Formats: sequence, C-alpha cells, structure tokens
Amino acid sequence: MSASQKQFGIVRHRADLRPLFLVFTVGTLQFIAYLFCDTVESAIYSALALYFPLAMVGPVSHNHAHYSIFRVKLLNKIFEIWMYLESGQMASKFRLHHNFGHHPFYTDPKKDTSTWVRSDGSTMNRFEYIFWYFVTYTYRVIQIGKSHKVLLKQFYWQQLFATIVIGALVYYNPINALIVYLLPMLFSWLLFINFTYDNHVDLHSKDDYEASMTNTSRLINFIIFNNGYHLAHHIKQGLHWSELPEFHKSIEHKIPVELRPQIVK
Repeated sequence: MSASQKQFGIVRHRADLRPLFLVFTVGTLQFIAYLFCDTVESAIYSALALYFPLAMVGPVSHNHAHYSIFRVKLLNKIFEIWMYLESGQMASKFRLHHNFGHHPFYTDPKKDTSTWVRSDGSTMNRFEYIFWYFVTYTYRVIQIGKSHKVLLKQFYWQQLFATIVIGALVYYNPINALIVYLLPMLFSWLLFINFTYDNHVDLHSKDDYEASMTNTSRLINFIIFNNGYHLAHHIKQGLHWSELPEFHKSIEHKIPVELRPQIVK
C-alpha cells in the first residue's frame, strides 16, 4: 500500500479510523453520562456499560505512542489528553516508560521498567507485578525523562492540562466525576498493566525471538488493535499496528518451536 493510500485527510493511516471512532464515540457517551446521570445508580450503570470499550482505549494509546495518528502535532496532543481521560494512560508518559524504558531492555528484566522479576531474579506473581508497575510508573517516567527532556516537558504540560480538566469535572459534579471518569481511568489502567504481564513473563533470553509472547487470535487482536502480536511489535516497534499480522507471518518461522504453543491460531 502506498503512502497516499494509507493517508486519509489529516489521519496518517486509514486503519486508524476505527480506533478514532472508538475513542470519540466512547468519550462522547462518557461525557453525556457525566452530564445527565442524576442518580448514583444511573452513573454506576453507565460506567459499567462503558467500561469494556473504555478499556479498549489503552491499546490505542499504546499504538499512538509508537505511531501517532494525526499528521498535525497539536491534534495529536489534544487526542492524547482525551484518551487519558478515558483510559488513565497518557501517551507522552508511555513514550518515556514504554518506548525508552521497556523496548530497549525487555530482554534484560532487571533493567526493564516493566520488569517481572524480583531483586533476587525470581518471578513476580501477577498481583505483585501489577502493584510494582503501578506504584513506580511515574517515578520511572521522570527518571527516564531526565535524558529525554522534550518528552518530559510535554508530559508535564499535558498532565497539568488534564489535571485542570479533571478538577473542573470534580468541581461541577464530584460524584459523577468519580464514578464516570476517575474510577474507570484507574481500573482501565490496571487492566492494561495486567494484560502486559503475559507478554514476557518467564522468558529469560537475550534473543529477540525468544523474549516475547505472541497471540494471533483474530477476535482478541480485533479488540486490542493487534497488541497480541507483541513479538513482531518488538522486532519492528515503529511499524503501524495494522501491518503487524503480515509482518508476523514473515518472521513466524524464526520463533523457537517451544514457544509456538503460546501462539493461538
């Protein structure tokens, strides 16, 4: 596919029309629920109904952090704040923690910001991993940001603006803000962290083809925008998410036989 065929107006890749539709539709419904739910029960029911699609925004934020959706920089920054209000995940924060803290070191768990090993080298259980990932996340972002000051500055400004927006939502209607925005942000973020646990756990290898799991389920990858092709993503992290299945086919023969049962057809 040529570059001109991939583009769609201000969108860099046509395939991103689907995640864009998801983010804007869910965000609009979320704001409507915040404005018009007049009882705690209706707010809870609305939040529960929106939780699954809100959780789908996490993988979109991840993909956007690697391959930004818009060709206009300002639109990307606004979009990142919008996604943060839905998923609790800021793409500028992702770029520091994930792109610069995880990708270069995923074959060395002790240096990996998403590490799944304890100080003694033993494997963390799932809840331990989620806890340490969550509580150390911002600290590690700032530490990495000292070497990437432009990105760190972007994160600070976006976080400040997002905090002002959240503050306004809380001021206007604190109960609905808590139920419709703050709690879904927290739980969506924790769900995404939980999902990442399975990507590398117990894979002690310096070989790129032996250090990542892969899930090729069409249904799962439709829901999470091809984040199941994690090994392919690590081999070529700048590749657009829609092109990962095809790239996976080209490298599948390099995956060790003992890891292939991890791949769901």
